[in-house]
Amino acid sequence: MNEQLELNLSAIAAEINLLHGELLELGKLSVEKAMRIGELLIKAKGNMKHGTWMRWFKERMQFSMQTGDNYRNLYKHRDKFPNFRNLSLSDAYALLMDKQRKRSERRAREKKHKTDREEQTSQAPLVADEYRLIHADLREASIDEASIDAIVTDPPYASEFLECFSWLAEGALKCLRPGGSALIMSGNAYVPDILQRLSSALGFNYQWTLCYRLPGPNQAVHGRRVYTGWKPVFWFVKGRYKGSYFGDTPTSQFEEDRCHKWGQTVSGLTGLVERISEPGQTVLDPFCGGGSTGVACYSLNRKFIGVDSDEDAINETAERLSEEKKNANLQIISGNNSERADEPPRQFLQQTAP
Repeated sequence: MNEQLELNLSAIAAEINLLHGELLELGKLSVEKAMRIGELLIKAKGNMKHGTWMRWFKERMQFSMQTGDNYRNLYKHRDKFPNFRNLSLSDAYALLMDKQRKRSERRAREKKHKTDREEQTSQAPLVADEYRLIHADLREASIDEASIDAIVTDPPYASEFLECFSWLAEGALKCLRPGGSALIMSGNAYVPDILQRLSSALGFNYQWTLCYRLPGPNQAVHGRRVYTGWKPVFWFVKGRYKGSYFGDTPTSQFEEDRCHKWGQTVSGLTGLVERISEPGQTVLDPFCGGGSTGVACYSLNRKFIGVDSDEDAINETAERLSEEKKNANLQIISGNNSERADEPPRQFLQQTAP
């Protein structure tokens, strides 16, 4: 370790111990000071050679490694909890621990769900009366022209996936009925490029942008230095829209279990599906992921076609929809029929898988 680095680490150690002493001496459990200690600890560790951290910490710090880990975790998660600074240190620790516990529980559930699915001896059907699932991308999927009433979808919108918006526009124009709507979710980072690609298909016309409000605390977008709590949903129409008015601020409610790492909530997608379709109509999701759009369609008495290039996602969707049907049948047997009197009976798909 060179002399200058040793001086820097000594200065960092002195500042850390001074701040920690102030916390103890004054009895003020300051989140600001604790996060500053965490920041300095991370900086010190980053300047050290591999294998020297533990010895340096034990020799220089006046508190335990567990306390040091708590300080570092507070600093690392500061963007996820913008209100940390308004809490006492003990409350901040409790909030952080609760977040980590929920994450661990969610991962355990996801692992169990995956294991249970792999152990199933029979695969859920990809075609049923109310839905059809296709393992392909939209360019390859066998869907009749002008057979779809509405599209609701959440494509991947990282920079490497932007090309998909171009062929999504072409596919939507081909399979939508005249006057049919598409609600296409997006991130905010590449809006100009995405809108240009969606507008490239002649006759696929921009109508409006909805503000899809996300559940939970705002998320940090580090590359743009902003906290965001919403996503744009672009509304495009094949030709001219002649339907009903609807609100442009759908809200997604928090749901603990997600069936896909990028999946949206059933509550949020239900709000989108019911805006641009009617009972008995057919809704397409060409990036169906874990199947939340399909579940929303089933609950709203819409027919559903789900397309995805990920076979695991298609199987996941099949299992969810099969479970929805099973639960609905149990409700009917028990006398709790969830279909409303003003809605027609469920219309059945007669199409077969490609």
